[in-house]
Amino acid sequence: MKQRYEHFIHGQWTPPITGEYFERISPITEKPLTQIARGGQGDIDAAVQDAQCAFGAWKRLSIEERAAHMRAVAAGIQAEAEPLALLQ
Repeated sequence: MKQRYEHFIHGQWTPPITGEYFERISPITEKPLTQIARGGQGDIDAAVQDAQCAFGAWKRLSIEERAAHMRAVAAGIQAEAEPLALLQ
């Protein structure tokens, strides 16, 4: 597991604008597992703006192309299933 998780905006991992993170504590050890970026309004605005820009290209993709992208996302989530479960 990584020590710190950032926001994924505009195709890259970026720290929160405020520089704030929250700690995820292990329910077993009660010690910190990792730090997760705490999103603020600026982060939300940047993510929404990027999503709106990407929508034009997304809607022009065929169903098959969209499905391929979604399968790749699913594979990425599956590959990280254990760390994701710990972060819940």
